[in-house]
Amino acid sequence: MKTQYRDLSRQARYHLKQDENRRYYLVGANQRHFTIFGLLCLIPLAGAVIMSVISWSDGSGERYFFLASSLFLSMFALLFLSRRERFTFMGSKVNHQGGWLRLSQFNNWQLENCSLSVSPIIGHQPGCWLELKAHSKTVWRNGIGTPEQTVALARFLADESGIPVFDDVSAWPESIPLDSPRGKSQTCELNEASGPAFYTEGSIWRLVYVFPVALSVSALLYLSNTLLQG
Repeated sequence: MKTQYRDLSRQARYHLKQDENRRYYLVGANQRHFTIFGLLCLIPLAGAVIMSVISWSDGSGERYFFLASSLFLSMFALLFLSRRERFTFMGSKVNHQGGWLRLSQFNNWQLENCSLSVSPIIGHQPGCWLELKAHSKTVWRNGIGTPEQTVALARFLADESGIPVFDDVSAWPESIPLDSPRGKSQTCELNEASGPAFYTEGSIWRLVYVFPVALSVSALLYLSNTLLQG
């Protein structure tokens, strides 16, 4: 039975989206990184907005400083959050697009010159990379989640676009078609003769945890100061 988009894991659907023409695309690394920077900008921005409101209500001379800081940080947050990058599967081609709000064409490759690979990585938990290659060069790479989720996404894209998918894990360092009799990437396991076990690294998205923690601490400090002054 053919896998539906809604049946993919949440991690896979985060990396794979549909555009306005219902074409599937992989979210580029630049967009993800700039989004993180934009979210981190919201931490000092929240503090500057709160302080500008308080200083304005108190008639403090610092209100213009905090207002200017809020506007400055808002510009940075909007700039970072508006960054876009994607690898779109368009029939017989894969298009690399990017830009700020509006997309520009960076590259395009014939589908016959592209492939997806389930590859091993070293880290803390069992897992695999999913790599998009053009002319044998990696142009996109991400850890999707569990090995099963990685393979499911690779097969889904193969069904939707016809792109060939390879297993770089089971017969490492040899690359074989994913659904060949030798392909066992569903478990991403290597035998002892193949070398050491491979693992997946932690996500950079853990940096975003700083935002709710810093906001909560700021709120507690503000309430404590208000109670002490009262």
